[in-house]
Amino acid sequence: MALTVQDDNGSVANANAYIDVAFFNTYHSDRNVTDVVDGNFELLDVQGAIVLASDYLDSRYSYVGERRSSLQTTEWPRFDAVDRDDYVVFGVPTIIKEACADLALAELKQAGSLFPDITFDSTGQGIKRIKNKLDVLENEIEYFGGNSPQSAQKSPIFYQADWRLKRSGLLLSRRRLVRGG
Repeated sequence: MALTVQDDNGSVANANAYIDVAFFNTYHSDRNVTDVVDGNFELLDVQGAIVLASDYLDSRYSYVGERRSSLQTTEWPRFDAVDRDDYVVFGVPTIIKEACADLALAELKQAGSLFPDITFDSTGQGIKRIKNKLDVLENEIEYFGGNSPQSAQKSPIFYQADWRLKRSGLLLSRRRLVRGG
C-alpha cells in the first residue's frame, strides 16, 4: 500500500492521506503517547491507519468552501474556505492534520474502530453484543440504544476530533449564515 499525502495545492494525483508517518510520530511524541514514543506500531500499520483516518475525515464531515479540483481525491485543500474567525484557509489546515493523527491512533489502538461492521437483526436493530451459553441454554443479545436502525451509529463519534473540527469553523453547519448587509 502506498501512502500518498495530499499537498497544499490539491495537486497530488491519487492522494489518500493528509499526513505522513513523520507528522503522526511527531504529533503523538509531543503529547507523550507511550505507544508511539515506544515504537509499538509497525510502519505499514501506521500508514494504513492514516489512510483510514483520512477516509473517515472525508466521509464523515462536510466542509466549508469547495474542493480545488474535480480531479482531487481528498476534500482538502479547498477554495473559499474560512475559519471561525473569518480568516481564509489555504492548503490542508493543521486542525485537519491533527484530527487525522488522532483518528489514526484510535484505529491503531482498536482495529476497525473508524469503520465498524455493524450487524443488524431481522427487526433492523443494531446488535452490539451476542452472548450464548450452551451449558444452560442461555442466549443474550445486547442492542445499541433506541428502537430503530438509525439508533446504531454507522460511524462512531471520536470526541476529540469532533470537538476540534466543530470549534474550528471549518465544518458546514445545518443553518446557512448570511453575513453583512
